[in-house]
Amino acid sequence: MVSFIVKPAVEEYFTDGNLKGTAEHRVIENKKDIYLKDHEDFKKVTEKMKVVDFEIPENHNYYANGRLNHNTTSGGVAIGFHSSTRIRLTKALKIKDKTKEIIGLYIKAKIMKSRFGPTYRTVEFPLYFTSGIDDDGSLLLYLKSKKLLSSGGAWYTMNIVDKNGEVEELKFMSKD
Repeated sequence: MVSFIVKPAVEEYFTDGNLKGTAEHRVIENKKDIYLKDHEDFKKVTEKMKVVDFEIPENHNYYANGRLNHNTTSGGVAIGFHSSTRIRLTKALKIKDKTKEIIGLYIKAKIMKSRFGPTYRTVEFPLYFTSGIDDDGSLLLYLKSKKLLSSGGAWYTMNIVDKNGEVEELKFMSKD
């Protein structure tokens, strides 16, 4: 038996005149995975859009405007029910070296379920095929996002207050 749930309408959506979707919906064009919010043909519309969630036994799919969004977790409902944390990992961008060879990926992680903290938080981080997650690069991006670090060219600058209250400027390169 198929059942469906009419979910609360979203307050805004993106459209090209034919297809409608939220900012997090994606389309694949010319082998590129593009979010609707970043697509040049899609314009933001600040009107309500209805969303319907179809439920099929042993399967859970999400439809928006008649299009299937493939966010199905295989293994039935027990995995989602019994897990304490579920994180969805998706590929955001490819990391290429000077020779245009792909050496890693930017990964987007979204917490879908957590018994330990807030859900639906997202983070992006670089993952290199040879060395794994780039902890130092992630720390630099975080400090930059909090405006604790500024960059100019290959140099990073951080203002440090010493024990006498004087501001000292620390300069370093990302390779350091």
